[in-house]
Amino acid sequence: MSDFTTRTRVCFTCGASWRSHEEKQTDVRMAVDLVAGALEDKFDIAVVVTADSDLRPAVENVRSTSGKRLLVIAPPGRFSRARDLRHNIAITRGRIYAHLLPQKVTVEGQVVATRPPQYDPP
Repeated sequence: MSDFTTRTRVCFTCGASWRSHEEKQTDVRMAVDLVAGALEDKFDIAVVVTADSDLRPAVENVRSTSGKRLLVIAPPGRFSRARDLRHNIAITRGRIYAHLLPQKVTVEGQVVATRPPQYDPP
């Protein structure tokens, strides 16, 4: 669960203002859950999709003290920002297209799911 705060922002050029929402404490929650999960033996392998370097202490702790396997996957376009986390994989357009579900998923001859057209490969 994420907490959001509302903040008023102002354009430095024209002076216009607007309200925006910022996510708070998500990285702290993820770090606590990751370390606690390792300590409580709740996983053998953890997969974390992030480029947030605030998670570095938790990632390093789990990797160095728990004996658990931890994979860090960089989101699309965030490869360079994830370097501090010693990520294992970067999500790229090619990887996304290579792992798409088929256009129609059938079970016993019945279509149970369809891929939205905007997810079709180019």
